[in-house]
Amino acid sequence: MASSKSWEREQLRSFVCEYFTVHEVLSQTAQIASQRSEWRLSTDSDHQIISGLTGCSAELIGLVNDISDLAEGNCVSETSDNTRRLSETCSFQDSQHSSIQKDLERRLHHLKQSVPVWEQLSTAADHGPPRSEMFRTIAETKRLAALIYYYSRVRLFTPYDAPIERATTHILRLLPKLPPSETALLWPLFIAGSLGVRWDRDQDRKVVLERLNVLQHKRQLGNVRKVRQIIEEVWKQRDLLGKAFDHRHWKEIVSRHGPGISLA
Repeated sequence: MASSKSWEREQLRSFVCEYFTVHEVLSQTAQIASQRSEWRLSTDSDHQIISGLTGCSAELIGLVNDISDLAEGNCVSETSDNTRRLSETCSFQDSQHSSIQKDLERRLHHLKQSVPVWEQLSTAADHGPPRSEMFRTIAETKRLAALIYYYSRVRLFTPYDAPIERATTHILRLLPKLPPSETALLWPLFIAGSLGVRWDRDQDRKVVLERLNVLQHKRQLGNVRKVRQIIEEVWKQRDLLGKAFDHRHWKEIVSRHGPGISLA
């Protein structure tokens, strides 16, 4: 009995740690602030396994955290468990900064996220729709969103640059394969909508807004309304400024609305 209670406590601890880590890491993509994350994902499991709670792997969450750190001028360092961690705020030599950029980009492009074994067995037993494929698709939309976030925040690319345009187009093509009310899509919609959609692509804007409308109607989440506010304000500014819309404008808009948004 004691061992059973201990196992339950450990499962609860892992759940709470995962929830708050992902909440904090993704919320930092909607608030321009340099702060140290106090939460850490467990290193006991495979970091490339897709979590049913987050819709992606722990490895991807770590990479998103690294992007935020790098964009805000913080150091990231390699640790013994092969995940990236935030070090103290410091200045980079150009060569070191470039090396870390290239490493992040390489890891984002080559990341393989695996469906958990229990989900594969469940799908096989039910003889129903391939839920495991839905897991992979959600995880892929988040990987692509992380690429957009990296290219925009670290490399300072715009929606007109090919890497961002390709990733955005791919996300929009994956959306019809997923349930319209899937809340795990809120972060990819936020990133693609605010950093990826070009100002002259009305159809792309329509796809993003339709998804947000469904989420807001089905789930009644206040965070969806905030995300839509940010995206629509970004679009208005891009309509006014065109290609002159820069990262300073994006940061100003996000800073006004971003704090407190849960994108997990």
